[in-house]
Amino acid sequence: MGSNVVRYGCELFYAKGSESCSSKQRHGRVAIRHTDGHFVTEDDIALFYRQWSDETTGRAAIAVVHGYGEHSGRYERLARRLVPLGYSVYACDLRGHGLSPGRRGHIERFSEYLLDTAGFLRLVRTQERDRPLILLGHSLGGLIAARYAQDPAVDLPGMVLSSPFLRLKLPVPAWKTVAASALSRFAPALPMPSGLPLKWISHDTDIVEETRRDPLSHRCTTPRWFTETVAAQVDAVEHASNHTENHDEQ
Repeated sequence: MGSNVVRYGCELFYAKGSESCSSKQRHGRVAIRHTDGHFVTEDDIALFYRQWSDETTGRAAIAVVHGYGEHSGRYERLARRLVPLGYSVYACDLRGHGLSPGRRGHIERFSEYLLDTAGFLRLVRTQERDRPLILLGHSLGGLIAARYAQDPAVDLPGMVLSSPFLRLKLPVPAWKTVAASALSRFAPALPMPSGLPLKWISHDTDIVEETRRDPLSHRCTTPRWFTETVAAQVDAVEHASNHTENHDEQ
């Protein structure tokens, strides 16, 4: 089921050429093809994805795992920059985010995000065949990518972690941690505001305002999401050296 893909939708937009690109790109504007659709995870969740490419994108495929509360559409600007350089770009909406199903900002287990990532990368590999695959994770997506790559069975040609969410920015009072642990057991899906200021998203005030108005973005969380994510942060840091050793051996 994980490789089952239903594709729909198509549009074209244009990016300015670059002197480092192909001759066709240097002498005009590059037609970038945008498609979207769904792929199915191993636990039968149909997740939404977007793809940007042109007929010359043969260097590598970049698979983007987004941050907390955002979605794949937030990476269109990045795709417009990368496609003219020869990369195809994919981005998915994690469960509970964007156009994918699921309670906003909630998971039962952090491993659900790893299932999302595994299904997403199967899709990209199916579409891109023998091209190298680079996993790019931002913020929460960086934490997810790190935990995914720490599986010894995972083979990734390349990975980029952008401001990975490996720890909380501000210390959490002990009483809040205790309360979150209790609620995670007895009211795991209780919706709660994240408390994260929007200004932390970007130094660009236009981006901050765009996010505020974006109907596909959210700032919801739950006690179970919090306890599972904090546990994943601890695991990611504790196992970082193991991942490095495994990579060196390969």
